[in-house]
Amino acid sequence: YGVRMIIGDVRGKGLDAVRLASIVLGSYRHVAYERADLRAVVADLDRAVARNVGDEDFVTAALVEERGGTLTIVNCGHPSPLLLRRGAVIPLEPPAPAPPLGFMPVVRPRVERLEPGDRLLLFTDGLGEARRDGEFFPTADRAWRLLGHGTVADGLASLETALIEWVHGRLDDDIALVLMEYVGARTGAAAAVPSWEVGAAES
Repeated sequence: YGVRMIIGDVRGKGLDAVRLASIVLGSYRHVAYERADLRAVVADLDRAVARNVGDEDFVTAALVEERGGTLTIVNCGHPSPLLLRRGAVIPLEPPAPAPPLGFMPVVRPRVERLEPGDRLLLFTDGLGEARRDGEFFPTADRAWRLLGHGTVADGLASLETALIEWVHGRLDDDIALVLMEYVGARTGAAAAVPSWEVGAAES
């Protein structure tokens, strides 16, 4: 079904959070190959979470699929990915909000047609909530300047450096970052080459 990815954030910390993250990832790695529609993947993941959590536990998640140059995103209470295109930064907000996994989300897909050179930033809420003197890190305002040039690894390094400087070296939450660049559809002998360049980081 094309290239699929997931980014998520488990409520809480410690071993219970690690266990729940493992359940979500294990379920995703199975159903992502079985379900043609991302909404069905979400339903399966929601059931897996609901069977293994308490009343106040949940997992935010964004699922991404690229198939033939078409990007589909479903969002379960997670920060919206950012699309970087020709100097613009576009938050890919869902058509309608949906709750996190564990609360029976009914998701509506966001669909975009990709252009070669587009970059997509996926992140957890620790990025948007990083503060200095009460002021949040301006992710969208700085995204193109930090992430729009060089390789995806260069972009992530620039973002990490700017973030650490913003909080004076002290992060109050863990952060996961994934930056991808769409390089265009591959045909013929190059068909086995991925259509994305991907970088990931955790802080």
